[in-house]
Amino acid sequence: MKYTGITLLSVAAIILLSACMHSAPTDDGTAPDDSTAPTDSDTMPDESMDTDMDTESDDETADDSTSMDDSTEDGSMMDEGSDDTAMDTDTEGDAMDAESISGYIDYDSQTVDSAVAQGQNVALFFHADWCPSCRALEENIEENIGDISSDTAIFKVDYDTSVALRRAHGVTMQHTIVYLSADTDTSEKKLGANTLDDIVTGFPQTAE
Repeated sequence: MKYTGITLLSVAAIILLSACMHSAPTDDGTAPDDSTAPTDSDTMPDESMDTDMDTESDDETADDSTSMDDSTEDGSMMDEGSDDTAMDTDTEGDAMDAESISGYIDYDSQTVDSAVAQGQNVALFFHADWCPSCRALEENIEENIGDISSDTAIFKVDYDTSVALRRAHGVTMQHTIVYLSADTDTSEKKLGANTLDDIVTGFPQTAE
């Protein structure tokens, strides 16, 4: 019985020592904190974040593609619009070239050249506002403007300001009519025309 009691005490001491070892304090006197152990949530990658990033990337790619498509369509529409405008301009230019220049018109060198190139009968009327006979002739022209044929163009030239043109045709006084025609290489002058009929009958081919 004496040995049995000692044995029981030894076993009890061993159990107590083992319990103390498992609950031994740390260097700072506190028990180990099991909460610091890594968990599955700390070590596992965040799959939801990757999914969100992939979704945003897809959205940005789709937006860029849409913007590029819109830009391409706008560029195509602008090109088509430019082509249409150019075609309209060419058509209008062709129509102007095809239309005969005729009537009583203020002088313009390009218009005169076009009329001559068309084979029109062209007359330059050197007019001065201070000249009574010039005003009378102009009044008669305007009153009978419907009698000007489609192959005749009479251009009103400002005598006072068109010095270079006067010199080119040898005009020395107002109320001078200068005839230009594709059938002749030089101009001809007529003085003293009082009516539209006087101007029309003065064209070289008419006079012949």
